[in-house]
Amino acid sequence: MSLAETLAEAERAGEDPGGYALLSRYQQRRQKDQQATVGVTDGLIRLFANRYGPLVVGRNLSLMAMEQLPAVRDAFAKRTLGWVDR
Repeated sequence: MSLAETLAEAERAGEDPGGYALLSRYQQRRQKDQQATVGVTDGLIRLFANRYGPLVVGRNLSLMAMEQLPAVRDAFAKRTLGWVDR
């Protein structure tokens, strides 16, 4: 749920849009997605910084496959950008 959606929900319920309870709920809702995005980003950094031969080959094959499969590439891009269905 986006911040705008959270604030609109609070307004409908008559809640204080700057209240601790509301902002705490928003933070909890976002935490899982934030952690996933950070994990994927960290994994990519580790993957591309690694020079272990088999890993380099696998990485290059994966990049070539994504080039040939736009649906996979687009899904991966959305995930790494944090654009996920809520």
